[in-house]
Amino acid sequence: VKSKLKGIFFISYKTVFEIPGMAISVKGFIVSIAICFYPHWIIKRSTTGKVISMGLWKMCEGIELKQCTEYENTPPYLHHARALVVIAIIFGVFGILLAIAGQFKSGPEERQNRKMTVASGVAFLIAGICVMLSVWWIDKNIKDNSNNPTQLPESEKMVKGFGIYFASTTAGLLFVGGITLCHSFCQKTGN
Repeated sequence: VKSKLKGIFFISYKTVFEIPGMAISVKGFIVSIAICFYPHWIIKRSTTGKVISMGLWKMCEGIELKQCTEYENTPPYLHHARALVVIAIIFGVFGILLAIAGQFKSGPEERQNRKMTVASGVAFLIAGICVMLSVWWIDKNIKDNSNNPTQLPESEKMVKGFGIYFASTTAGLLFVGGITLCHSFCQKTGN
């Protein structure tokens, strides 16, 4: 009877921490793919009403933002942000694979399950850090641009687009999912 109760407790505990942690992390991973291609990270508005929206991979022009083209000369800060988001996606893939592999380990290999769970959580935490660094990098460039009056005329100043906030939310999802997965590891080991 005691072993059956222990099994029920383990399943419910896994449900409380690992499954929601994995669900949050997978949502963060999916959104990180979306932000990679989202074209509204930086917005430039001119006095003539022309709007230029800049993403990591392409730039869209016009009020309707329907004329999108890839960059001819990508600014260096976008290269860095792009690389960080791609690295975050790669870590997200590793995190998902480790979490799935860890879910199939049970019985005498429970220690491996715990190691894979914490490795998955750490992978999602690193992915969150990469996304947050890309947000910081672009935000820093926007602030430097707006604080330097000699660099560009007032009509070409950059402002934050919705992609910055979208990416910040993504980083938060990856952080929460990773911390939840690591927390489930700590609770299993009794630490």
